[in-house]
Amino acid sequence: MRPAGRGMLDSLYFTYPTFPARRVPGNETGQEDGTVAIVGAGPVGMTAALTLARYGIASVLIDRKDTFNDGSRAICIARPSFHIFEQLGVVDAFLAKSLGWTRGKSFYRGKQIYQFEMPHAPNDKYLPMYNLEQQYIEQFLHDAVAAEPLIDMRWQSDAVAIRQTGDCVTLRVKSPFGDYDLDTDYVLAADGARSPLRSLMGLRLKGENYEGHYVIADVRMRHDYPTERRAWFDPPWHRGATGGSTIS
Repeated sequence: MRPAGRGMLDSLYFTYPTFPARRVPGNETGQEDGTVAIVGAGPVGMTAALTLARYGIASVLIDRKDTFNDGSRAICIARPSFHIFEQLGVVDAFLAKSLGWTRGKSFYRGKQIYQFEMPHAPNDKYLPMYNLEQQYIEQFLHDAVAAEPLIDMRWQSDAVAIRQTGDCVTLRVKSPFGDYDLDTDYVLAADGARSPLRSLMGLRLKGENYEGHYVIADVRMRHDYPTERRAWFDPPWHRGATGGSTIS
C-alpha cells in the first residue's frame, strides 16, 4: 500500500534497484546450441533460469522493465516451492524473511464462518504456506541469477516479434541500444498472465478473470493468538469490501 502522493515504486519498506540496459555485441545471432531464451524476469522466469543452470544449460533472461515488479502479485508461497528454492541454494534468505503458517479463518460480517488447518507432519521440512512480498522474492532470486555465469540477464529488453524456422527460434528484441535478433533453440514465455509473447503467437492463457482489489497485511504484535491467516468479507468497518491478514 502507498500513501497518497507516492509513486508506484516509492515503497515504505523496499528500495527498488534500477538495472541499466547494456549493449549486446554483434546482435547476438548464432547462439550456442542448447541456449534457452526466457522472456520475463519475475519469480517464474528467474526460477526457470536458475534451474536450467543447475543442469548446465545456458539461458538468456530478458525483461522489458528496469527493476522488479511493483506490488505483490505473488505473496503466498506453498511448501513445494521451498523445496525448489532449497535445490537452487536460495532457501535460507526466504526462510529468514517470510512468515510461515498452517491455519486460517474466514469471517463474514464479523462472524467466523470457516476454519481450516493445512496438513503438516512432524517430519515435514517446511510449513505448508509462507507469506512474502513479491519484491523480496525477486530480490533473493536475482541475487542468485547475478552470481550464475550461465545466465545472461538483460534488463530493458523487450521481445517485440518471434518467428520459428526449423529448429531455430528468433526473437526480435528492442533495447535502448537498438533492436537486434536473438537466435535460440527454445523460448520460454514467463511474462505473466497477459503475456505479450503468447499474444504474438496467437496463444491465450485459459482461465477466469475477476475484477477487484484485495489487500493482505502481515501483522506482528504481542498477543495470545496462534499464527494464522484471517480473511474478512463484508466486515462491519468496511461494508462491501474484502481484506485479509496473517497474524504472527
